[in-house]
Amino acid sequence: MSRRHHSAESVRRAPLVPQGEPETQTVDGHTYPACWHKGQLLNVRNAGSHYNLTLEGEEYDTRYPHRCLQFVNPNDCQNFVSWWYAPAVGGRPFGG
Repeated sequence: MSRRHHSAESVRRAPLVPQGEPETQTVDGHTYPACWHKGQLLNVRNAGSHYNLTLEGEEYDTRYPHRCLQFVNPNDCQNFVSWWYAPAVGGRPFGG
């Protein structure tokens, strides 16, 4: 069985943020990627000098920095994660 090798130019990737869409949104004072929906599972990785938060199943990719949150302070990271998974308050639905 032969393997196919593709050059970077031959593999076309769809942009992860559709044209004209905002890269981030802010809810309750927390800013996060617009493609995320509150309550989705997150992946937290210690990157040495900071923590990377991505959606579960994704890793930080320098080509798509808008799909990651970075926290230098572990308390700020924990506060965001706690807010992310907290139930909706005041009748506001999850994700909104």
